[in-house]
Amino acid sequence: CRCIPCRAVNARYKAMRKSKAAFSAGVVSAAPTWKLIDELLEEGFTKKELAKRFGWKSGWLYLDREWIMASTAERVAKEYIRIMEDA
Repeated sequence: CRCIPCRAVNARYKAMRKSKAAFSAGVVSAAPTWKLIDELLEEGFTKKELAKRFGWKSGWLYLDREWIMASTAERVAKEYIRIMEDA
């Protein structure tokens, strides 16, 4: 059915399925990672420099503010520890 109530229910169902798939794929909240990145930015690092340190070939620091892959969060945390130990 293409009526508005049915379309709304279908949209909620699709969103729920996407969120379940994302969590099973290792998606985590980006908030803790962004706290680490914000601290590094306050220390004087540029976003471009951080992207290179994190090993991103594009050279751009672009992360969603809500959700990121667990592997990305782990990579940022490891580099944060490495940077702080060197300081």
